[in-house]
Amino acid sequence: MIAARANDPEHPAEVIGNKELLSKRVSPSSTIKVALALMALQEKVIDLKSAYVCADRTSMPSPLTLKQAMDLSSNEFFEELTMNLGIPRLESYLGRWKYFPLTEKTLPTPPRIARGKAFLVSPQDQLVFLSRLSQRKVEGVSQPAYDLLDRVLAQPERPGLFGKTGSDREGAWFIAYSRDPATPFIYVLRSDIPNRDGKRLKKLLLDHLKKNAGTNVKN
Repeated sequence: MIAARANDPEHPAEVIGNKELLSKRVSPSSTIKVALALMALQEKVIDLKSAYVCADRTSMPSPLTLKQAMDLSSNEFFEELTMNLGIPRLESYLGRWKYFPLTEKTLPTPPRIARGKAFLVSPQDQLVFLSRLSQRKVEGVSQPAYDLLDRVLAQPERPGLFGKTGSDREGAWFIAYSRDPATPFIYVLRSDIPNRDGKRLKKLLLDHLKKNAGTNVKN
């Protein structure tokens, strides 16, 4: 496992665990949903009141908003979102951002995109993307889209923290950024244990932040 905390993504302030994993590229799994949501909000394909009917995270087909789908990590929701966004716009953002290298020469099907299987990223790549996201400097994104994404990614357990879990057969992620002036950091936690629950990594970070509350940690 590796955990990294940084202000500057090129020079993490703290790296705990297997440092060799910092540059190892694997599927981003459901953390790719952060980028997909940002594209869709910018393009006004969806808003916070829009809902798609999904059945993969509920006992019966139910309408889910973007916030609910992000919290539940609904693949069906993000498959439909990807189709509504459209391949040309998706390719345009990916080409400009260059944060998510593709595993194939052309974009695969929406299910593989929504599950992160179309991409390979490292914890270092995630740090770079989160840095731009937290500073609101991702190319081609307006302030209203950032405001909406913050509401989607807000972690109720920790005001001022915004993040997303992800897990698959290759391991698990929790990525997050903070707008708390006392701890203005970006965080990436990655485990290479198959099917490890990303929520456990999230809990590790929340416990760490709670334990160190009031401590002024600097780079």
